[in-house]
Amino acid sequence: MAGTLTPEQAAIMLSMLKVDLGILGTTAYDERLAQLLEASAESITREGAALDLAAVLDQELVVEYAAWLWRRRDSHAGMGDGLRYRLNCRILGEKARAVNTASAPDTPSAQDSGTPTDGGGDSG
Repeated sequence: MAGTLTPEQAAIMLSMLKVDLGILGTTAYDERLAQLLEASAESITREGAALDLAAVLDQELVVEYAAWLWRRRDSHAGMGDGLRYRLNCRILGEKARAVNTASAPDTPSAQDSGTPTDGGGDSG
């Protein structure tokens, strides 16, 4: 998957996906669902989000995307407004933080501002 995912995190995300889809009490689909989780993370990354798969919100986003991929097999339905909204917020929020970080003025240090740092100076 995109990012570093421990086996425990992968198991948690698979369990979350199975609950979302109502696939309980069987492991018959586990391999396919794990592939959907991987494809979802890669798709989200390709759209512009740098996922932190240790973060619960990013795990939720990947699981929701994977659930949409699973459900659209039969219906061929487009992405729901809620999922598209969360995905856009994640991507645009990240880009906004990057722009703000890049354009933020450097904070002057005490030395740069002319303020003595040792309390000394020429006072004599």
